[in-house]
Amino acid sequence: MDGQIREVGSVIPLARRVAPKVANVGLTDSDVQRLLSKLQRLMKDVADGAEDLDPTVAAYASGAGASSSSTAAAAESNKPAGGVKKADLGLLYRDAEEALKDVDLQDADEVTVQEFKNKMNEKFAANALKPGDPGYQY
Repeated sequence: MDGQIREVGSVIPLARRVAPKVANVGLTDSDVQRLLSKLQRLMKDVADGAEDLDPTVAAYASGAGASSSSTAAAAESNKPAGGVKKADLGLLYRDAEEALKDVDLQDADEVTVQEFKNKMNEKFAANALKPGDPGYQY
């Protein structure tokens, strides 16, 4: 179902189909992928009943989206039997901790790999001990 966007899963196949159709307005493949990922996050927020939604978006929220239990089940179904998950930008933006656990970046495109690397670097910088921090050893 490459032509549909869901709360969980990769937006890359859909982005690849849409990008050539919107190239005339100056959007690149990565722009389309980024916008679809934002849409995917918004869909998740609506489904989770986020309270800080824009009033226009909130008007469409009634009856939209899946329950959080079906969202978790769908996320789990993207996980192969070996326990390693395919890289999922949507999940990275929604739940970075979960996305970074046992992720396989081998088959991911350059944009996805770069996004995961950026998130890993942020996490490393946040956890790195600096001189003066408790537990720091030279």
